[in-house]
Amino acid sequence: MDHLRRKLSAAEEFKRRLLESRFGERLVKLVLFGSVSRKEVDRDSDVDLIVFLTNVDGGVEEFLDEISSDIWLEMGERIEKVVLPLEEIRHPTSWLVYRSLATGVEMYSLSEEELKEKEQRGYAQLSGYFIRAAEASMADGFFRASVDLAYNAAELAVRGLLLFKMDDLPSTHGGIVNRFGDLFVRTGEVEAELGRKLTLALEARNRARYVIGVEVGREDAEEAIDLARKLMALLESRL
Repeated sequence: MDHLRRKLSAAEEFKRRLLESRFGERLVKLVLFGSVSRKEVDRDSDVDLIVFLTNVDGGVEEFLDEISSDIWLEMGERIEKVVLPLEEIRHPTSWLVYRSLATGVEMYSLSEEELKEKEQRGYAQLSGYFIRAAEASMADGFFRASVDLAYNAAELAVRGLLLFKMDDLPSTHGGIVNRFGDLFVRTGEVEAELGRKLTLALEARNRARYVIGVEVGREDAEEAIDLARKLMALLESRL
């Protein structure tokens, strides 16, 4: 039990240092998995953690490496961590994440509503990024790329909007468009024209990306960007 107690203390210390740091607001969930979570430890067992963050970059990963190293030097316990974006909570891309979420020990978590809002704000931020990328591509005359990027921006905004109505998002482009029609257009919550333009934007995106013989011009890019802006504004107005 002494080994287990020490390893659990190391995990708690990792959590405390992260939460009290400049990166603390990024933490959305911390899960203990592996031998320590199963209480099957010996002296050499690692402390395995999955760290879910709103934003993963080199700065936060370097910081987590530093506190892991400090804990090893101070407490003699080795922290082995997997650092992932919060989207992995809803849509795990590996068996490790799926299994750990189901059977691991949750050491910290935002509420479901807080997690959803964080994800929605992430979609809004990413939508804005792709709108700017679409505008830059249009300015350089890359109209196909602009249409593709603008549709991506529009769909990201729609994903954020759908999370107000549902928990599990469709996995296909068509599914996203159809659910937006069901939950927002047919209910009269948004104008029918917006739903029609989203359907047309998906078709334009597919032509721009895959059909060699079709001409894609500035007007196509402008229409796609305008739609993306409207959808992002709609999402932001509800956050």
